[in-house]
Amino acid sequence: MRATLLTLLLSAVVLAIAEVQELTSETFASFVADHPVALVSFVAPWCNYCQDFAPEFEAAAERLEHKGDVLGRVDCAEEKELCQSQGIPMYPTLLMFGKGEMNVYHGRRTAHAMELLVNRYHHPAVTTLASAVEATDFRQNDQITVMGYFDSDDKASAATFADIAVMYRDLFLFGFTSSAEFGRAENLTKPSILLYKSIDRAKETFSGSFEIPKIEDFLEVASMPLFGKFGANHTMYDPVFVRGGPVAFVFAEMAQERDQLAEQLRPIAESTKGRIVWMTADPVKDADLASQLALEAGIWPALAIRTGQGKSKYAYPVQGSTEALSVNLIREFADAFLAGNLVPSVRSEPVPSAQDDPVIRLVASTFDDTITASKKDAVVLYYSPTCPHCDAMMPTYDELGESLRSISDFITVAKIDATSNDVSPAIAGYPTLKLFRADLAGTEPRVFEGNRTLEGLLGFVKEHASAGVVDALEQAGSAMTDQGHDEL
Repeated sequence: MRATLLTLLLSAVVLAIAEVQELTSETFASFVADHPVALVSFVAPWCNYCQDFAPEFEAAAERLEHKGDVLGRVDCAEEKELCQSQGIPMYPTLLMFGKGEMNVYHGRRTAHAMELLVNRYHHPAVTTLASAVEATDFRQNDQITVMGYFDSDDKASAATFADIAVMYRDLFLFGFTSSAEFGRAENLTKPSILLYKSIDRAKETFSGSFEIPKIEDFLEVASMPLFGKFGANHTMYDPVFVRGGPVAFVFAEMAQERDQLAEQLRPIAESTKGRIVWMTADPVKDADLASQLALEAGIWPALAIRTGQGKSKYAYPVQGSTEALSVNLIREFADAFLAGNLVPSVRSEPVPSAQDDPVIRLVASTFDDTITASKKDAVVLYYSPTCPHCDAMMPTYDELGESLRSISDFITVAKIDATSNDVSPAIAGYPTLKLFRADLAGTEPRVFEGNRTLEGLLGFVKEHASAGVVDALEQAGSAMTDQGHDEL
């Protein structure tokens, strides 16, 4: 009996996980075509955010299984061409397919939020609410609701509002009412839009011209939390990090200290609303974020402002800082950022000591001097310590370094942990190998796409390196042949 029960429990777990279908280039198109609504997650095995997100995605699949809606997953480390064809910019990226449309999902990455979105695809994007009571109750259905208030025969406003609802329904719940009683209670004039945030218990009103760009600008600013908490389950919504502008993260060790700082910094958040989104973060739970923002572990409280899409970051304290973080310093730091007077921070591991290995280890602070400003060609392997494909390739790459050691005056063989050091442009997948030619400084390096064998790597160097490297290779090969060794 006990064994049977255990078998049933294990089967239930496997069934729940199996609801997320693993997709390949052969099955992707039919998967999307065969289901009226499908949500597909594009991930990479080395991506920590993907690993954190996986349980929520699987829970969403289990919730939706009985409705015939399906969730799929693509491993972009294995299906590079498929992910490139879908324009995947980062991991995880979620695409929603339904009603002949494909949209990027920017909503909260929780099972509940994804279930709500999929359900919305089965209904009109805008819910019509006949009475003031219905309209008032409606805003309790989600963290952010957007209510359109205009006459029922105002076709132009209705069409514009419907278009906006389709564009943003992965983020917000949209309703419409023409109830005069609701308008009086909320002090609205027609046509207008009321956005309600349940966490802040705040309301924002739009009463301008019903034009899509103007309404988009309103939604982008009005929906931002005044002072949120970092994390998928605490922020008002995740698109702040995907499409929004600058985000300021305030790190403090104790929850009470974070809450106190948030309260003290509310005036600054108010004065920079629409220009900076403010959030608190836990340096223990959010250690990966702190590292990405170039903050030094153990020095808290700390502040970092990250620009849209995470292109640049500005951290305090930095090495050499003498003043402890305070409310006044944060205000000055934010003002300097908005004025463009700050120098971006660079995340870099410590500079390695003297290196004698044929493959040298780079860090962000040594990359330019060693590679881009060098008068030698270079091959650079971008890797992640948690990437199994990188582990498998590393012995062969070491062989490449040993094979080219005799011509190290002409070419550098190097590697860099791209998860612990800032690299530009960002690496889409691991391992990635690039060849930099000294005689083509300033141009894009050549990316290796061949077989990860020693012969494949050497062939890549011979085909794409500068003439000086190729000549040196040929001379080294001839010398080895004369000495009775195999030619390079």
